[in-house]
Order: sequence, then structure tokens, then C-alpha cells
Amino acid sequence: GPFWSPNAPFRELGGSIIQDPAPGGHPTLMHGKVTDLLTGKGIPNAVFDIWQASSNGKYDFQDPENQTDNNLRGKFRTDANGEYHFYCLKPTAYSLPTDGPAGVLLRLLDRHPMRPAHIHLMISHDEYKPVTTQIFPKDDPYLTTDTVFAVKDDLVVDFLPRKDDPKAQLDLEYNVKLAPKSYSGITPVSQTTIGLEPRL
Repeated sequence: GPFWSPNAPFRELGGSIIQDPAPGGHPTLMHGKVTDLLTGKGIPNAVFDIWQASSNGKYDFQDPENQTDNNLRGKFRTDANGEYHFYCLKPTAYSLPTDGPAGVLLRLLDRHPMRPAHIHLMISHDEYKPVTTQIFPKDDPYLTTDTVFAVKDDLVVDFLPRKDDPKAQLDLEYNVKLAPKSYSGITPVSQTTIGLEPRL
């Protein structure tokens, strides 16, 4: 997306991407596991790249008065079990710019300019095909009318209350499967599966 940055810093696992105050924001512990699509085993040292807008709906470089460089951005490496955890914000919905051609088009189509709240993710590893996606809170009012039609059912997630954590009000678990680079998308079918006896 246009708001991704190649300069996002690597952060310590368990750290936070929240550098600056976010009035009205809801700090969240996000955690999960990155696994091999075929074996189900955890993938160590996968890179989990995350970026999001602040509680005012703006990304860091749109909002230099309130946000420092790389606020709400970061890269994390999964541990030996393929697990990750870090602190972020529950995302906030925001409007696309309406003062240019996009705004004219939206008005002609009688569509609102709102994007549902979302977090951007890019997960990669040298031996696997990368995944770039967005995830959306299930309670966002714009899920069914996203102006760029990006919402899919399997990208809608549930932010749950988190207890006994002074750093976070909410908890989000999100697991990711990566396909090996050699994976063709075709699962081998055994001879017995297709009704043939194996040759001895």
C-alpha cells in the first residue's frame, strides 16, 4: 500500500510500535504463530512487518505535528517456535482524501470515502512466499461498504478484553500460514486416493 515504508525499524519481540500518545486509542497485545502451510510447523525468523494509522486516522508522515518517524511501524522476527507478540493499537477507520480525482469519482458513484479500521501486515521469510494483507476489527461499521472493496471474511478479527496487563486493554491473536517457495498450489494425490493400487 502507499503508506508502507522500507525504513520501518526492527524491534525487540514483545516490544511496542506505539511511540507517541494516541488519544482515545486502545493499546493491544497482538500475538500468534507463523507456520508452514504444508507441515504445520512453526517458522523461526519469519519477518512480521506491521504498520497502521494512529487514533486520529493518520499515518506518521501525514501527521508530523503529533507523530515521530516510524510511529506505529515495526518489524519483528518470530522466535524458535514461529511465535510473535508485540503491542500495537486497535485500528481506527479513516477517510480517503476527497479533494482530488478520487473524491470526484466517489461522489459520482455516490460512495462514501471511508476505509474501515485496519492494520497492514507483510510476513516474509527467505524460504517462503510472502504474504501482504490487512486485517479488520469485526465491530467496524464500514466492513460491508469499504470504499476500496478490500474486506474479506477471513481478514475480519476479534479484539478481546485483556486482563492483568498494564500495557494493553485488548488482546488479538492472529496466525499466519506461509507456503514454501517451491509450492505449486497442487497437493500430490496418491495412487490409492484415485482408485489405483500402488505398484510393489
